[in-house]
Amino acid sequence: GDVGRLSGKHTLDALEGARGGGVVVVTKHLCGGATDNSLMALCRRPLSEYVGGACLAPCCHQKTHRSQYCNLKYLQSLGFCQTHSGKGGRSNDNDFRTFGMLINMSRSNGLRDF
Repeated sequence: GDVGRLSGKHTLDALEGARGGGVVVVTKHLCGGATDNSLMALCRRPLSEYVGGACLAPCCHQKTHRSQYCNLKYLQSLGFCQTHSGKGGRSNDNDFRTFGMLINMSRSNGLRDF
């Protein structure tokens, strides 16, 4: 996605004077898996050499796919998001799908005072 292009030579040349943490990243409306993709890109070289801080404004968490989530190991260490074979032998993760459904439900006006 767009974040992946940030580590291109053109971008890094412009940031050269900020090496060592001189860049603060500010984002708005990182839909679905874009938040996780951004975190992963900013924590990896070469971008990690420039970023000193970040303020991310995520949205649409329910649109995040399991493959995009940046900390699946943590959820698995808690016993969530274990895969199993579903219909047609495809790998399923009911927990991750349920988390998305719960996030979507939490946005319902009828549940605001629940």
